[in-house]
Amino acid sequence: MATGKMLMEVTGKPVMGADISEKALERFKDAGGIPATLEEIMAKADIVIGTTGCPGLIKSEMVRKGQIILALSNPNPEISPDDAANAGADCATDGRSVNNILGFPGILRGIIDVQAPYISPEMYQAAAEAIAGLTPSGEMIPNPLNKKVHRAVAAAVAKKAIE
Repeated sequence: MATGKMLMEVTGKPVMGADISEKALERFKDAGGIPATLEEIMAKADIVIGTTGCPGLIKSEMVRKGQIILALSNPNPEISPDDAANAGADCATDGRSVNNILGFPGILRGIIDVQAPYISPEMYQAAAEAIAGLTPSGEMIPNPLNKKVHRAVAAAVAKKAIE
């Protein structure tokens, strides 16, 4: 829900979302999202973001050529990046690269630096924008070993926390 709402706020466009709970789907629809099944999402979406906590949920045969797959569940993604790439995804990554390496070290450093009592959606958005700003042209994510990413994320989160 939070990821979908953030994407809709940033893009101004609805996104598809799936859930096993009818109440969750109703809340998602009320927030401007498009309730869908996993099969519909895999058949229609060019970018698929998984945050289910269900390892193996996305099967290789569900991946379409050219899709971008961000299987962000930890420690086991909905599909491994290798399996997604082998099935035809143009880009595939998991939570270990995105959440654990690119996002949270800088996010946590930023909130610690300014002693923020919580992480707001705006801080997450600032972190995402900092990561995107350091992503080389033609790539989906920056090199996880680029220390500039962590410093930029920390600075962006700290700045947004102060605001």
